[in-house]
Amino acid sequence: MSIAGRSIPVYSAGEYSGVRRSCLLDFKNGSRRYLAKHLLGGAGAFTDSLRHPDSSVLTIVPTPSSLRGQWSRGFSPTGLLAKVLHQELASTVVNRSLVRRGLAGVLRKPQHTPRPRAQRLARSDQDFRVREFAPRVPIVLVDDVAVTGGTLRAATVALIAAERCVLAVVVAAHVPGREFFSLNP
Repeated sequence: MSIAGRSIPVYSAGEYSGVRRSCLLDFKNGSRRYLAKHLLGGAGAFTDSLRHPDSSVLTIVPTPSSLRGQWSRGFSPTGLLAKVLHQELASTVVNRSLVRRGLAGVLRKPQHTPRPRAQRLARSDQDFRVREFAPRVPIVLVDDVAVTGGTLRAATVALIAAERCVLAVVVAAHVPGREFFSLNP
């Protein structure tokens, strides 16, 4: 992913198809939280090489779930994936400093309705707000599924605009046909 002339690698644990797709759906919508370690397990092998020379601590930031999604599920899937990555890596902290703006639609339509591609791509860094935490700390952004890359791009731009150093993005799965790096090359 290229943002402001800078290339930020996106690592995916696998394609969003077959068994991985079923596991992700069970994890997100079936409350099978224990699947998090299987969906992102092994990610520490490549992320450990992303250490920033000016910092001994790597900050893992999960992309925030929609308030409606978190309310209906009772947990944050990306938060659990961030914890898995934190457990695999030494000298890391999980920081939930990236939050979604606005409360529109939280109580309306409590079930998840997939967004069309155009709406996903139209996401903006204005959709996110960065809470205060130490600037210039090296960050790995974590998400569950990369469909169009719109959410990842908007979240990354919001972090960079807040003077944060995003080293890489890690996703548990990506939609087939998209170009991403693999966790297990």
